[in-house]
Order: sequence, then structure tokens, then C-alpha cells
Amino acid sequence: MMNHLSCAFCIMSSLDDLRAAAGCADNHDVYRAMVELEAASTFASQRQRWLADVAPTLLPDSLREAVTRAKHAAAQRQAIEAEIPDHLLFSAGWPTARPTQAEAELLASVRTLVVATVGLAVKYTGAASVLARSLRRAPRPSASRGGIDHHPAAAGGFRILMEHRNWRYVAA
Repeated sequence: MMNHLSCAFCIMSSLDDLRAAAGCADNHDVYRAMVELEAASTFASQRQRWLADVAPTLLPDSLREAVTRAKHAAAQRQAIEAEIPDHLLFSAGWPTARPTQAEAELLASVRTLVVATVGLAVKYTGAASVLARSLRRAPRPSASRGGIDHHPAAAGGFRILMEHRNWRYVAA
């Protein structure tokens, strides 16, 4: 029995809940669709596990192979992203610092390597474009928020999360 009511493969589900959801034939198409998202994005549905690992027997061979490639690309992406200094990472969906020229060059390099690894077509792959974007999204001082005024859209959910992930490659 599931211990909470939500979508079948909620990102907050326990492993037991995910297994229970995967055990229901009505959820199999949804399961495969969610795993396709993991394979395409190189992001696991949960920080600690890939949904693909919950019930791999429900997946066609081609999707299992795509997930294997995605996991490899994810490990490469994470290693590349680790080059980004902590002070350039986002906080609450918003940048906390403007990069210097040297940092913008590093961020552009990281972004270029990540998009090549993951297979995306994106903007902001040069230092000049990274700097220009950082000026448009620069942190703004605010006494009420510990020195940073967070963008009002930062609480906007998944879209902002994806912007965070994309921005992180640039200057997060």
C-alpha cells in the first residue's frame, strides 16, 4: 500500500511506493514515458535513484540501453559541472555573484563541454555571451534577504529548476 497520495512516480516517493506504482499495469506506459525523460535529460528522477532502476524489466532493450548511455553522460556532466566554483552556483534560483572574465571563460568552457556530452544545442557558449547574460541576471542587493534580492519568478517551480540547470552550465 502506498503511504501518500500523489502522481504514481512522484519525485518524493519512497522506493517501496515507486515499486508499488510500477507493479500496477495501468502505470506501465507512464513509467516508460518517465524513464524516457531520464534517458533524454541525463537527470535521474530522484537525487538518490534512477526511476529506470525501479522496474527495468518493464523497459524495452532500446530504452535500457538509452538509460545506460544517459547514466554515463550524467556522470561525465557532473564531473564537468564540478569545475564551477561554489560562489557561482545559484541560490534559490538566482545567481549570487557576477563572474569575472576568467570565470566567464571557465563557465563557457564548462557549458560547451556539458552540451557536447549531453547532446544539446544551446546559447551562451562564449565568455562574452556568458558575461552579457550574467549582467541581465545579476544578483541585486537587498537588506531583507541577506544581501541578495531573489528574482520573483524563482519560486516558479520546474521551469525555474530547468533554467537553473541550464544557467548552472553558464554561470550558476
